Amino acid sequence: MHSSIVGVLLTLAVSAPVSWVGAADMSGYLEQQAAAQAASRAAADFKSDLGRAQEGEAEAQFRVGTAYRKGWGVAMEPAAAANWMRESADQGNAAAQHALGEMYEVGEGVPRNEVRALEWYRRSARQGHAAGQVGLATLMVNSGRGEVTEAYMWFELAAAAGDQIGMRGAAALQPVLAPDAVAQAKERVRHWVAVPERQ
Repeated sequence: MHSSIVGVLLTLAVSAPVSWVGAADMSGYLEQQAAAQAASRAAADFKSDLGRAQEGEAEAQFRVGTAYRKGWGVAMEPAAAANWMRESADQGNAAAQHALGEMYEVGEGVPRNEVRALEWYRRSARQGHAAGQVGLATLMVNSGRGEVTEAYMWFELAAAAGDQIGMRGAAALQPVLAPDAVAQAKERVRHWVAVPERQ
């Protein structure tokens, strides 16, 4: 199996437009509204979140890291974002683990490191975080650092949680896998159980 062919299929599937333009427009509008509301809340809550983050509260550490990462209520500081994300991720926050995976994948506030990105994505994915599952599967395929059948399993798990990118990733990989590999992955999905980390 050539990972470049799989990567091209995956890129096409993940970036494929929604067939109904009205749904795509509405989805984009709703995402923009949600992001604007999140930014507004983050800016308003930053001081109290910072205090709780300094006391060690994982969810507050994630919110502070997100604020620094996106420039919500504070100047955008990738290194500070990575530090707060790591504090939260080390306590088992799956969303922070996913964010840290993204940051290592592209070198945002930390040195670019695909191995570390895979580690953080995997920790998030094992907890049942759909975005972590998609990040893990996508990087496994695109970097050639993983087994395509396992990547397909992670896409299937994200798809089962309703994740649209997970659905597209699974649909793109299924045709390039042998039927027994697809069956094996689907069996693993049926018996899979999320394993939460401490928080």
